[in-house]
Amino acid sequence: MFQKSMSVPIGQNPNPKLIFGTLSNSFSAMEKLGDDIIRPFLQDVIMFFPLLKTLTLAAKQDLLTPLKIVPHVGVLAMGDFVYHMIALALYTFLANYISPVLIIIADSGILDKKSTYQARRLVESWKFGSGLDYYDHE
Repeated sequence: MFQKSMSVPIGQNPNPKLIFGTLSNSFSAMEKLGDDIIRPFLQDVIMFFPLLKTLTLAAKQDLLTPLKIVPHVGVLAMGDFVYHMIALALYTFLANYISPVLIIIADSGILDKKSTYQARRLVESWKFGSGLDYYDHE
């Protein structure tokens, strides 16, 4: 959504204050929230809770920001963003709460080799899909 709100289609001339204001508001929020929030974002790692915190603080700083963005990006793009936020939340939940259980089952020897392999790949997909692999590289 950040990328979409910062782009200008050919032939359109949006209010420059919209783009600069949105960018300034977002980075101001991330800066206030600290390095744990801004560093992953600057490295193109999107995680649910840091993004949620950023959006919440940005909305508190300027309540009209979401309403200003919708006419610029469109309802479909906003819906797509909400869909991806829900998916990111789901992957974060699965990575944090279901993965540990699945790893215990995979390590227990109950599953055959193929199922163990599939379970481990599923756990990895949740971790990478939620951006939580960021912490593996600190």
